[in-house]
Order: sequence, then C-alpha cells, then structure tokens
Amino acid sequence: MSSARLKRRLKNSRSWENREAAARELGRRSKASRQHEDNFGAMDALAATVQRDTDARVRAAAASAIAVAASGGRVVDASTLKSIATAVENETDSLVRVAAAEAVALAGDDTTLEKLAPVASADPEALVRAQSCDWLRSAGLVEELIGLLDDPDPSVQRSAVSALRDMGDAEKNTAVPALTRMAKCDDASLRLPALQELERFSPPEVAALIVEATNDRDRRVEECAVSALKRRPDFVQADLAAARRSANATVRKMAAERPTRAPKTLERMCKDIDPDVRLAALTTLLQLEERSTRAQKAVEIACNDFKPDVRLAALTTLLKLGELVAKFPNLDSAARSDAARIGPLEVVALAVLDHDDNVHQAGRQALSDRGLAAALPALDELRRAGHIDWRRDAALDSLRSQAAAMIEKHRSSVRKAEAYYEEVLYNSSAAVADHARDEREEAQSDVSTWAHWKDVLRVVEGSFTGKNSD
Repeated sequence: MSSARLKRRLKNSRSWENREAAARELGRRSKASRQHEDNFGAMDALAATVQRDTDARVRAAAASAIAVAASGGRVVDASTLKSIATAVENETDSLVRVAAAEAVALAGDDTTLEKLAPVASADPEALVRAQSCDWLRSAGLVEELIGLLDDPDPSVQRSAVSALRDMGDAEKNTAVPALTRMAKCDDASLRLPALQELERFSPPEVAALIVEATNDRDRRVEECAVSALKRRPDFVQADLAAARRSANATVRKMAAERPTRAPKTLERMCKDIDPDVRLAALTTLLQLEERSTRAQKAVEIACNDFKPDVRLAALTTLLKLGELVAKFPNLDSAARSDAARIGPLEVVALAVLDHDDNVHQAGRQALSDRGLAAALPALDELRRAGHIDWRRDAALDSLRSQAAAMIEKHRSSVRKAEAYYEEVLYNSSAAVADHARDEREEAQSDVSTWAHWKDVLRVVEGSFTGKNSD
C-alpha cells in the first residue's frame, strides 16, 4: 500500500484498528525511507492524528510512530514537535502522554525539553515521570530531579539516580539525604544504585551506611558495598568499630589492617573465625607493639593456628625475637613441623628427636635441605646429648646413606674422566686429548667435595658409636 493511501486511511477510516495500523506503518516507513519529502508528509499526518483523532489508542499509536521515525534519525519539524509536546502537557489519556514523552525524548530540542521537564516530572503516570529525569538533568533542574528520588514508583527512582550520575558532584551534594533514604529502603534494586552514587561522597553518615551495607541480605548490594570500601579505605577508618563487627570477613580484614589506638581490639580479632582476619590482626598488632605482653599472648595462640599462613607469621615472630627454641615444646604437631622448616639448627635437632612422626619427618627433611655441612654441628650435638633413640638412628642412617652415595658419585666421576682420557689419548686429535686431560685433572683435584662428604660420614659414624672418630 502506498504512503498516500496509508495517510488517507489514517485520516478517514471509521475503524480505529485500521487507523492504528496505518499510523504504525507510516512510522516504520518513515524510519526506513530515504525520501525526505515522504518523511515530512508522513510526519504531518501523524502529528495531526495525535491532535485530532477521537480514539486514544490511535493517538498513542501516532505518537509512537513519530518516536519510531525519530529513532531512525529522521528530522522532526517544528510543527510536529509542537504537537507531541502539547500532548505531553494536555493529553488526558496516560498511554498517549507516555508515547508522546518518548517521542519528545528522541526528537526534542533543548528548549522543548527544558519547557516540558517540570510538567512531565509532576505527571500522574510513572513512565512519563521516569522519562522526565533526563530532561530535568539537561535543564539543570537539580531540585526537581532530587525530588524524584523519593517518588513512590521504583522505576522513577531508578531513572532519577541514573540521571544524577551525569551531573557534577557539587550539584549532587544536596542529593545525599535522599540517596541515603533510598539506600535504606526495602527494595534491593534501589539500594544498589543508591550505594553506587553515595560512594562518591565523604560525610561520616555515608561511611557508616556503606559499612552497614556489607551485611546486606542481597548479595549484589553486599558485593557493591565491599567493593566501595576497597576503593575508599577511608570509609573503613571512619567507622572502624562497625567494620570490625561486620558479618563480611573481607570488611573485618580491612578493619584489622588499619592502625588503631585500641590494641585490645586487635587481640580479640586475632581469634576471629576467618584465618585471613586473624593474620591481618596479628600483623597489625605486631607492628604496633611487638614485644608487649598482649602481642606475645596473641603470638603464642597464633602459633597453634590451623591455618598455615597464620602459624608461619607467628613462628616467624618467635624466630625474630629469639624465642622459638624455648617455645618449641609447647607447640602442637603442625607448628613444630613448621618450626623445623624455618627455625635454626637447634630447632631442627629437636624436631628430629620428636616422637611425632610428622615433626620427625619435617626435621629430617630440614637437615637434608639445609645441606649437611651446615647440619654437622647439630648432628654432633645429638651425639653428645647421648639420646639413643630409634628416630635419631633413622635420621642418621639416612644421612649416612646420603654421604656414602655422594662419595661414590665423586669416585665414579673420577673413574669416568680417567677412562675417557685413556680412550681419546691415542685415537683423537690433540685438542680432544687436551680437553679430556683437563676434565680428568679437574675431577681429581676436586678434593673439597671429597673431604666434605668424608667429614659428614665420619661425624655420622661417630654419632652411631657414641665416640668421636677424629
């Protein structure tokens, strides 16, 4: 059907369904058509329908058709824009006002939007009020826009928050009370955008509100609040007491990392149910007063923590303070095993003699990892202590086997170098023979390796006999 017939049907048909269908088709054609004249002809017909048709459904369809055409980039002339603007102001049917408001949003100029913004923001229809939020922002009507934050319809409130995002902070300062009320409402879809906006402000009540929101029953709101605190650690400092009581472990950890004048609070946090919180509290407490009785008590408790990171931090502190050897007997199995891995050779020796399998094995591994040259004094101490114990014997036996194997490895490398030299001496070039001779001499001259492992073997054998083999 041609555009001319559609326009006649839109004007003259007695059926409202036909007129509605004609209006929508004209809107689609105006959006797709590249013929400038047809576009304006269709717009005039649609504008007249918005003003004069007796059926609200047809008027709404005509206003929607203008919006469709405008969404495709079609220019809306002044008379058409005036028709839909008048519909926003004076139309009695809410469907028509909503459609006209959408068309004005797509086609209107700044002057029209500024004129309609106050009217639309007071419209009884929520969709029109929601549409007006962007107009109020464009017109700079901050007070009217902030007023919509308390609108009874959630969709209007969300639109108002969205419009606020594009305004400067100075203009939005007056919105803090309304945003605070929204952040405390029962609707999570409103609390979330309100918190996102409040993050930009710094009043104490905002900090308290965001810390409180980390306990929100809605996971999205909780995650938003936690993320805000990560970006704004000053909020945590502003309300440390609430942050320490938060049900969210991440927030408690951030609170534990903040310096405080109340070390007793940190001592309590060293017993937190979450290991990361315990570790953060212990670290902060040690930075404040490492040698105080309170800190030492927290360290002793943390040494037996089930979480390895917390244990190691506490054991490292004891090592730094020179108390690891004295405290070793009071530690549980896991802590004694960790102490063997990080402690001095005295602790390693105690671990080797330990009756707990795990601690004993950790001690043996520590002796091996340290290098037997470093372990010699500890081994000699075991021998002099006279502890005849199967664990000691097992550890020493393992070390004796290792020493013997290293000695044999040294002998083997010397034999291979000599055999290679004999092989190439008469069958290869002088350069190859010289290279083989250098390798043989290097292997034969490595007396330090030989002497080292011989010393290890002598001390180990002496430990078994209880005599010094020197």
